[in-house]
Amino acid sequence: MKVRGLDTDAFELALAPIADRDVYDALLGATVPDDFDAAGFVVRGTARSLGDPDRRLAPGERLGRASTAVLCSRDGTVASALRVNDDEPLVQVVSETTSPEAGVGRLLDVLRRSLGLATPAPLAPVHTVSDNLWLHRVLQAAVGTAHVDRSTVDALRPRLPATWTDLRWQCGDGSWPELEVDPELARWMDEGMFARVCLGAFADPLEVTVELSELLAPDVWSHLVARLATRRTDPLSGAGNLAPRVR
Repeated sequence: MKVRGLDTDAFELALAPIADRDVYDALLGATVPDDFDAAGFVVRGTARSLGDPDRRLAPGERLGRASTAVLCSRDGTVASALRVNDDEPLVQVVSETTSPEAGVGRLLDVLRRSLGLATPAPLAPVHTVSDNLWLHRVLQAAVGTAHVDRSTVDALRPRLPATWTDLRWQCGDGSWPELEVDPELARWMDEGMFARVCLGAFADPLEVTVELSELLAPDVWSHLVARLATRRTDPLSGAGNLAPRVR
């Protein structure tokens, strides 16, 4: 939904149903026209408990029907309302000035970007995605037919650029297809959203490392772990193999 005239007595509300796509896919890459003051969505589903010993609720226990409405204005203020069954809705309003890091999540990221707003900054350095990609490459080689030794591990190490900005621009130019970020969408995202999309595409690195301990020879696995531990001082962890884009 899009809203126009928030600061007036009467406002215009434009609604668009989402057919077979979820909210994220529907908003991904979208741009809300400048003459609309806000954008948001309404979703329905099932509310489940996160766990509450005092109320003897187990994690995942069904609480009932839930309706959630979220609205983001062009100044970055986010208002949300959650109603479970017929209870009074829980309303929350968060502004960028009072809590700039509040409400981090894929739906809020895509909503903010549809309005041309910045998303919260990346919480992890860019070498984190480099480590994830490296582990992914080694795992693919280990489960395949290739013999993986120390030299193979070193050869598979990616040379990503030193900043999220440069990595996003390189993906926008069509580089790093392994990250599975469409070039046009990489240009539409900002650094915060881009970082979360990249990191969210990989399996838990600890689980991958444990899996590799069963697939690699002990000395090869130890070599990989040692190289990961020294990534911040290793020359390969900083400079990329592609020149940063000049802007």
